[in-house]
Amino acid sequence: MKEVRGLLDYTDNWELPDVKIFTGNATVKSNGELVMGRGAALQVRDNHRGISKALGTLIKPQLVVGNEFYGFALCQAASPRQLIGIFQVKTYYSNFADIELIQRSTNMLKQIAEAKPQLIFHMNYPGIGHGKLKYKHIQDIVSILPDNVILYK
Repeated sequence: MKEVRGLLDYTDNWELPDVKIFTGNATVKSNGELVMGRGAALQVRDNHRGISKALGTLIKPQLVVGNEFYGFALCQAASPRQLIGIFQVKTYYSNFADIELIQRSTNMLKQIAEAKPQLIFHMNYPGIGHGKLKYKHIQDIVSILPDNVILYK
């Protein structure tokens, strides 16, 4: 895992091998859209038309009663060569980040990143913004990520 100072920009164009990831929740509205109301999720929603519906459709079947964990999911953004990922840090949109969810999501991202070393995953640092967790508490968890994962803080 590599760290970069500064915020990740979700408004610019990118394509494979780069994959942009943002942190999010598991709240899907009755219209099928994922709640994306703050931070990186808001920036993604406002700059990628239809992404909240695409992600809600992708995530909702995984959220069976008693299990609000999907962890990590990839979705096509604007073109077939543009992937965007969501990294779960909380279940309900208004909650603070959950360190256990971050641990589980990190393990999923690690498996995917190791299986696809040709891709470069760019992600905002999980849990430290609107999630209200401290960098030092997350640092040990995400340190297991391979070098093709870049975290922005």
